Amino acid sequence: MKKLVLVLSLVLNVVLVAVCVYQMSRPKQKVKDMKMVHYFSLQDRMLVQEGDVVFLGGERMALCNWMELTGNCHVRNRALPGNTVKRELHGIDEILNSNPSKLVLQFGFDDVAGGLAVDTFVSDYGKLIGHIKEISPQTEILVMSLLPIDEVYSKSLYPDMTNEMVSMINGRVKKLTEEEAVTFVNIDGDFLDSKTGALDAVYTTGDGFHLNSNAYFIWKDRIVSFF
Repeated sequence: MKKLVLVLSLVLNVVLVAVCVYQMSRPKQKVKDMKMVHYFSLQDRMLVQEGDVVFLGGERMALCNWMELTGNCHVRNRALPGNTVKRELHGIDEILNSNPSKLVLQFGFDDVAGGLAVDTFVSDYGKLIGHIKEISPQTEILVMSLLPIDEVYSKSLYPDMTNEMVSMINGRVKKLTEEEAVTFVNIDGDFLDSKTGALDAVYTTGDGFHLNSNAYFIWKDRIVSFF
């Protein structure tokens, strides 16, 4: 009996050690990935409705509660940190099939900062706009300009991005919107420090890129009339 107990004890210890080794060796899921799982699980339940105004873009747009800020209960924020035009093109049909009244777009930082050539980015943007017009022709498209940065502080986030590049991208996107006959909303000048030509410190959280409430309220004032 004692021998059986000893054998069982050894077996259990081996199993326990094996489980511990397995858990320690498992690839850890990144926090960012978990945030994406959380984000998409919510979007699967909170679907865009016909007539909604939908925001699509990257991190600066994603970090604002646009429904509360604009006071419009039909506004839906579907922007996503790290989002790109190409990624949006692969997932936008579910939104378009809901017949939104307006789409508010702002792309460029993660496209170009990720190494994509500006010409390719503009071409991809044109494909996205063309796809929207084809699938949901009644949907009005508003394309937002990119906002400036403070290059001194934002290098840890976007080391290769400059305000000269931001201005150049905005010029190319503005020309694209004219060709596509959609609305371009140019607001980058509202956030510039007139002395430095960079993002004014009163509009940033301190890292030269992320925006504070001062910036979002100005942004809201510039676009709410389109709703």
